[in-house]
Amino acid sequence: MICVDCGEEKAYHAKGRCKKCYHRYHGHRYYEAHRDDAAARGRRWRQKNPERFSVFVLRWRQKNLERYTASQCRWRANHQKEKAAYDHHYKQKNPDKVAAQGARRRARKLTVANTLTPAQLEFERRVGEATYPGEKLHLHHVVPLSRGGGHTWGNIAFIPASLNTRIRNKLPQEIYRQEALF
Repeated sequence: MICVDCGEEKAYHAKGRCKKCYHRYHGHRYYEAHRDDAAARGRRWRQKNPERFSVFVLRWRQKNLERYTASQCRWRANHQKEKAAYDHHYKQKNPDKVAAQGARRRARKLTVANTLTPAQLEFERRVGEATYPGEKLHLHHVVPLSRGGGHTWGNIAFIPASLNTRIRNKLPQEIYRQEALF
């Protein structure tokens, strides 16, 4: 039998349609009539199965990357104020994460080594807090990214913000020479 909807030759199910087309047709009519019930059932399922739902969402995003990206772009274009407020709030709450993200971005842009893990970064931050208690700290690259240094564990330290802004992008030997002149 040839299905009246898809035009393919498949086993007859009902009303001149194959099983897939019949359920698509009748399922659509059911959901139009019971939209609120279906939405409530979906919410309950997502609350009971958060792990399964997150896997489902991840797989859907991977399969439909272009659609997902376009959707995100449309949302950002239509909600610029909300996005800006969220970004501002996030930056205030997570200054270390924002600084590390900026360093990773600069490292990628400069194509230098970028092997620092979040656990290593957190360890270095705690060392900096112990070394300089009560001070506002900045992520410092011993050999600056702009001078070829990498975003690696051996090349970072958390130092006081006043010192880091004064140093700028100087190498350690240049800092020592400058300090010796004063």
